[in-house]
Amino acid sequence: MTPPGETARLRMGGVVAGAMLTLIALPLLRGQVYVYCDLAYGFLPMRSFFADCLAKGEDPSWCPNLFGGFFLTGEGGGTAHPWIRLLYSTLSLGPALNLELLVSYPSLLAGFIVLAMRWGMRRDAALFGALVFALGGYNMLHFMHMNVLAMLAHVPWLLLAIDVVMRAQDPRQVALARVFLSLLTASQLVLGHVQFAWISGVGEATYCLVLAWQVPGSARRLPGLAVSKALGILGGAVQIAPLWDSFRASKRVAPTAAFVAMGSLSPWNLIQWVAPYLTVSRVITPPMAIDSGVLPPAPSMFDWRVHEFSIYYGAAIPALLVWLASNRKGYDRLRPLILFAGIITVTGFVLALGDYTPLFRLTTKIPVVGGFRIPARYLVLFHLGVTILAAVAFSGLCGTSDRGERPSWRRLWPLALPPALSVLACLATRLPEGLWPSYMRGEFVAATPLVLAGPALIVVATGLVACAARGSRLALLALFVFIGADQTAYAFQLRNLIPPQTLAEYLAARPVPPGDTSVRIKFNQLRDTWHNAYMMKGLRTISGYAAMIPRQRLDYSKHASLRVAGVGWVMPSDDERGQPWIPLFGPLPRARLVTQTQRTDNPDRDIETIDVAMTALVSRDLPQPLPPGTPGVADLVGDRPGKIDVMTTTESKQLLVLSESIHRGWRVKVDGKTQPVLRVYGDFMGCLVPQGRHHVQFRFLPSSQRAGLWLSVLGLVLMTAVPFAPLWPRARPTAQADGEEVKPKLIGAPLARALQPAEDP
Repeated sequence: MTPPGETARLRMGGVVAGAMLTLIALPLLRGQVYVYCDLAYGFLPMRSFFADCLAKGEDPSWCPNLFGGFFLTGEGGGTAHPWIRLLYSTLSLGPALNLELLVSYPSLLAGFIVLAMRWGMRRDAALFGALVFALGGYNMLHFMHMNVLAMLAHVPWLLLAIDVVMRAQDPRQVALARVFLSLLTASQLVLGHVQFAWISGVGEATYCLVLAWQVPGSARRLPGLAVSKALGILGGAVQIAPLWDSFRASKRVAPTAAFVAMGSLSPWNLIQWVAPYLTVSRVITPPMAIDSGVLPPAPSMFDWRVHEFSIYYGAAIPALLVWLASNRKGYDRLRPLILFAGIITVTGFVLALGDYTPLFRLTTKIPVVGGFRIPARYLVLFHLGVTILAAVAFSGLCGTSDRGERPSWRRLWPLALPPALSVLACLATRLPEGLWPSYMRGEFVAATPLVLAGPALIVVATGLVACAARGSRLALLALFVFIGADQTAYAFQLRNLIPPQTLAEYLAARPVPPGDTSVRIKFNQLRDTWHNAYMMKGLRTISGYAAMIPRQRLDYSKHASLRVAGVGWVMPSDDERGQPWIPLFGPLPRARLVTQTQRTDNPDRDIETIDVAMTALVSRDLPQPLPPGTPGVADLVGDRPGKIDVMTTTESKQLLVLSESIHRGWRVKVDGKTQPVLRVYGDFMGCLVPQGRHHVQFRFLPSSQRAGLWLSVLGLVLMTAVPFAPLWPRARPTAQADGEEVKPKLIGAPLARALQPAEDP
């Protein structure tokens, strides 16, 4: 029987969710795309290149437009994911980009609802928690990181699969859930952000241990669950292997201590819960040392720390958690879920503090994990734990209303704490110097109307929770509306700092240099975040914006280095006035022949001591010195991503120099015969060509990508076979007493039962 008022709350929650999803989808409906932060800097240009390659039937693994050539698959970002490939091979760039972003939110909503209802939580409470989880806090503020958002959309479903494995009684349900767990793990890893896969794994491991502790007999299923998780990791090798390949050749392979500590969450950020608009940027950003310099506090909404440090999930959350803490009875069935939520809330927050805690020194010693930057990203766990607790609290409020209970106002006195703390936090900015850090004064504090908006929201939200605690069904309905409006107002200001644009508007704002644009370009450091956009106009850069920035041995502020890279234009910095593009005279051809070489262990030093047009720097001695003579002719007859063809005509044996970044994945053939690829000028590649006319083929065929593909295929086979292996003898048809054959049961039946609320052990 449906409790009174539940249907109305479900409808209201559905309306709020629909309205918020519609707001997110407005660029799709208007023919625009989001161009804020990493969406404009990275995803849009790289997805444009990716879609273009798929349309032309080319391999998008190698992108020649960035860093003088770049292993795009090794960057991550999800280009190896079947869903991403389907999107960009069937839809145009704008709709595909919007759908890739949009789809994660319904998945987050549905996953949280199903997981909560499996624990027997009320439908309206599950929907309320899903609204807070999917359409608020971390997930709404990280819309610019599409692959991260997609990875987080896997988390509730991963927990659901673990739950079925640990608590289901039917062996077929357990086997199906193990397959589901493996597939989800592989899917999550192929999206390419290893740090969030690790954070998700921390949450999953915590959930497993809590269930093993709280559910009798479930601990014996941990080994099988671990095997399925391992097979899922094997299934993700198609992305893990290239990512590891790029990592070893990137600047991140040996991170500094300051780099790893960058993005540690200041404990002062807890103030956000009761004073969300206290500061200009809404978050507390103390000075942060980065190697040789110090980044000051940035009282601006454009600072990257705004979305990384935000822990505000709505003004109603503090009141809900206070009410839950003061009304702990009646949640026996949800006890393991509450315990899990409490653990990951505390764990996530402590880990997010980074170098503010001694624990940080231990985490930095974990291989690979110790090199992750921005510890504040552990707030994902904090966010999930808080939303589960908020859903439980809302469920308790609904139960109070259904039972017609009306506790006295005196019993609700703990609810006065959030408004009181909010007022104190705002007044504290006027305290004498020394009681607050210096970086939380002056222009760091927001305007008075915004500062006062925080206490006003907290008071209204607390009032609604108090009325709901006294049995008001209208207050419960109002909480749905309030939480949606509150989170929308908080998150959408960040989305609209740079309003969505059409692709034509985006490209029109980036003029190309005049004349020949076949040569490469270089950007000043101050504009480095935008230069990926120029690849959408066919330009190639010697630098770029990426996670796995390759280690370059040359200093590209030097004229000689720019010449061998084929750079013809330089864009000045924002503080330099005059012409927008500065021509660089003397860029060398993309493919050329030389007859003189010099061995070097330091190309950046020696490049200024030679005539780069006549002499090539090589990393090792050639088998035989090149004979003197006139350099021959090198005609570039094919230049596509990962496929470069050159016709050479020489009078003697010479060295072909190609200004394409060297990578261990490149292979070269001269007239069909394999030749070694030589490192030239430290960053580029070449090969020896004999006398006469020859066809030279450079092909990008990384072994990491091939090995990863075969390992993923093996993982897919094993992850579907291993869980069902113990059931194979039972699956054979048997004859009944009357001679009729028993029909095999459908797979969908045990899967449907697995999604039902689990019975108490």
